[in-house]
Amino acid sequence: QAVILLQNIFASVYALESRALAKRYHKAHFQILLATFAVVYAVFIVYALLHVSEVNFFIDTQMYLLAVAVGLLFTVWTVLTFITLRYVDAAIGTLLTVLNLVAVVVISSSILGESLTPVQALGAFLLLVSILIIFKAKQSKHARHRILLATVLSMLASACFGLAITGEKYLLDRIGAPTYAVIGIGMQFLPLLFLALYYNREQFK
Repeated sequence: QAVILLQNIFASVYALESRALAKRYHKAHFQILLATFAVVYAVFIVYALLHVSEVNFFIDTQMYLLAVAVGLLFTVWTVLTFITLRYVDAAIGTLLTVLNLVAVVVISSSILGESLTPVQALGAFLLLVSILIIFKAKQSKHARHRILLATVLSMLASACFGLAITGEKYLLDRIGAPTYAVIGIGMQFLPLLFLALYYNREQFK
C-alpha cells in the first residue's frame, strides 16, 4: 500500500508536468518522452548493476520477442497517454488512467488466470463511476468534445497497457527482475529513441 501511495503521488506530479510540457511544446512529444524515459532507464541500469550476477543475456528467443512486443506496447501507451494530456486537464487525464486498471484486470484474467476479489472488484467499479461523473458535469460542447477524444485515446492506451503489463508479469516470472531491468526496459527505451530521432529531431533543442 505504501508503494502504491508513492506511485500515485509521483504519477500525479508526472501528469501535471506532462500537461505543462504537452501544451508548451506541441511538436516535441517524442523528444520529451525520450528524455523522461532515459532517466527511468538509468535507474533500472543502476538496479541491474547492483545485481549484475543475476543478469542473463542468453534467454530464449521467445523471451526476447516478447520483450520487444511489450516494449512496443508500452511505447504506444506512453505516447497516447502523453497526447491525451493535450486535450484535458491533468486531473481528468489522471482519472482516465483508471481505464488501465480495467484493461489489466480483463487481460490478466484471460491470459494469466489472475482475478480480483469481490471487494477489489467493487473498488474498481467505484473508480469507473468517477469517469461517468466527469461526463455528467456541465461543460461546453467544445470541452465535451475534447474529453470524448481524450477518453477514446485513453481506451486505446489502456488496451496496450493491459497487454504490456500482462506480458511484463510473464517475463518477470521467467527471466527475473535484474535481467528484465536491462533487456525489458531497454526494449521500451529503444522505440522511443527511434521515434525521437526520426520525427521532429530538431525539437531536441
